[in-house]
Amino acid sequence: PAGPVLDAAHTVYTDHSIPRAAAGKRTVRLDRRLVPFWGGAAEPRELGLAYLEVAHREGNPSDLDRAFELLRQARAKGDDDPPLLTRLAFLYDRAGDPQQSAELYERALREDGGQVDAAVNLGSMLARRGQWQGAIELWQAALEANPGAEAAQINLALAHLTRGRREEARAAVRRALEFNPDLPAARKLLVELTARAPQR
Repeated sequence: PAGPVLDAAHTVYTDHSIPRAAAGKRTVRLDRRLVPFWGGAAEPRELGLAYLEVAHREGNPSDLDRAFELLRQARAKGDDDPPLLTRLAFLYDRAGDPQQSAELYERALREDGGQVDAAVNLGSMLARRGQWQGAIELWQAALEANPGAEAAQINLALAHLTRGRREEARAAVRRALEFNPDLPAARKLLVELTARAPQR
């Protein structure tokens, strides 16, 4: 995230964030089309999810646009399972429609409380509005479903820090590092927490 790591209101993380292409990295052809291995045609749901996965890995905006179009088509045809709702919510948020995004995340979580991405991302939306308690509850639920959910653990640490709970923040960062000792955001936050520890 841009800005200082302790500026928690601006550094909450979401899952399925799209990385920018690194300088010197292979350029992705914008006219590429995904096709099923088995030939024939794929349904909009499967093709949309595939384009979103490719966009997540390669940062190609045209793949994101195709994913958004295909997943909206799939929903119009009656597909509204929690994984589709979660990914479509992410795309609505990216498109600047947080209300539609939040509604889809909430519906996905009502139908399947184990949708970790939905809990992390909806929590991030609440945190940006200053609704920390609701955000914390969502991130804790995400961690119950998947204790290794890095974004939930880092966000939880930031939330505790924002509320002045340094020890809880430190504990959350250490739990994140237990699952991934090389997690850059967690290591940076732990350094900040240690460097800014109150003098006794």
